[in-house]
Amino acid sequence: MNNVALEQQVFDWTECEDAEVGDMIFYDITLKVALGEFPVGTKFISAFWMSTQGVLSVLDEDEEEHIFRINVSVGEKVDNEEFYAGMEDDIPIDLELN
Repeated sequence: MNNVALEQQVFDWTECEDAEVGDMIFYDITLKVALGEFPVGTKFISAFWMSTQGVLSVLDEDEEEHIFRINVSVGEKVDNEEFYAGMEDDIPIDLELN
């Protein structure tokens, strides 16, 4: 199984920091998917992933901001046992696996 966080599906980065709960700032990003008029491989100074607002803001090399809505689609169902395999040490003790 290959679970990848949402932002990791959209771009790579060299550095990041928390902004607010659910919001992150990423630096020196490179797109993994096309974003509006910007093709895969486009580089930006930074990206502000504002999941609390449902938008992604990127800052280009001219320091111009481009804002996009974050739209999510849900994929196939994940098998519980497969998902939790090898994660026993990461699961809170009071969480029961069903």
